[in-house]
Amino acid sequence: MDILLKKRIMRRVYLVWFARSIYAKMAVFGAILFAASLHISFFHVFYNTVNASSGLLLSAKYLTSSFAAADIVSKSLFVVMLMAVFIMGRDLLKFKRESALFARN
Repeated sequence: MDILLKKRIMRRVYLVWFARSIYAKMAVFGAILFAASLHISFFHVFYNTVNASSGLLLSAKYLTSSFAAADIVSKSLFVVMLMAVFIMGRDLLKFKRESALFARN
């Protein structure tokens, strides 16, 4: 009975930890995305990319040239968004690995 109680308590602790860590990072990422959307219209970027090119290679070429022609604020926001995506992806993989280790116990 003591082991069952310990497992239930630890599940709650892990749940609270998960909510604090992942959701806090999601909020930061959401704030970055919101700030970027105030400066960059993602809908128009997507629309222009689709209309300017017909293939994947031409789309990449168009996006590369438009990034080179963008102002410094847009470039900075893009770099910050990429960094946030990589950090969140790394943390998600780390969390999946840790949760798989705990599931075995």
